[in-house]
Amino acid sequence: SQGSLQCLGTLGHLKETFANYLIVRITLGQGKGLANQSESQETQIGNIASFMTTHFVDCELKDLKERTISYAIPKTGTPIRWSRYFTLLELNSSRLNIGEYTVYQADLSQVYFSISRQDSHVIVSHV
Repeated sequence: SQGSLQCLGTLGHLKETFANYLIVRITLGQGKGLANQSESQETQIGNIASFMTTHFVDCELKDLKERTISYAIPKTGTPIRWSRYFTLLELNSSRLNIGEYTVYQADLSQVYFSISRQDSHVIVSHV
């Protein structure tokens, strides 16, 4: 569909206003270290979903493509140290068959993409 996206405001303001979440991207491992080698990919994804919602209550599944899962975690309430994300993921990586993981702050291109997916014609403005 045809549409346009216009954002008015400084880059700092837009990022502060709309990029108020972290992204956790997890790629499943190739089966090494699995307790049960026949564990399906669906089961592994379900285990990761359970882990994420237990440890990061407000997290939201943003993307699931093949063996890569992305979650958005809002930066609200009590701040969580970055080291806490990495520690939890590292301590559970073998059990959950996590091949690799990345934690990063959402950038403006992700914000634009997220807004544009919600509606084909969106105007975000700041006066």
